[in-house]
Formats: sequence, C-alpha cells, structure tokens
Amino acid sequence: MIHLIELHPAALAILCYWLFSAIVGGMPDPDAKSGPGYRWVHNSLHILAGNLTTAVQAKYPEMAIPAGSSMEHRETTTVTTPLP
Repeated sequence: MIHLIELHPAALAILCYWLFSAIVGGMPDPDAKSGPGYRWVHNSLHILAGNLTTAVQAKYPEMAIPAGSSMEHRETTTVTTPLP
C-alpha cells in the first residue's frame, strides 16, 4: 500500500481533498442560533473546499437563488446596417 502511495502521490492528494470537500459539504448551514465562531468556521471551510457559492450565500443570503426557481439564459442578436 505504501509503495502505491509513493508511486501516485497526486492521486492521494486528490483523494484527501475529495474527502475533505465531502465532509465540509455535509456541515449543517448556520442558523439564527449559531454563534459567530461556527459561522466563521463554516464559511472559511467552504471557501477552502472550493464551495464558493455556499460561502457567499451564507454571507449574503439576499443573493441566494430561491429553492425551486430556475434560471434562463436569453440571447439576443442586434444587426446594424451602415447608413447610405
């Protein structure tokens, strides 16, 4: 097993990061009863885990997309013609 880790250290790093991210993703969201320490730890770990959306929504709840809503991308094309 040790020999396998020595041959593939990047795979071990990816596995450890994936586990860390999964554990952080399972943390309960802070609520009104949560202290400032838990909110700080929650937001900081989500940033480290790459969950920036979760961290920003916890800091700025008014920016959160409501559950059940969907977003739609609309593309428009503007055609201009030169004047004679």
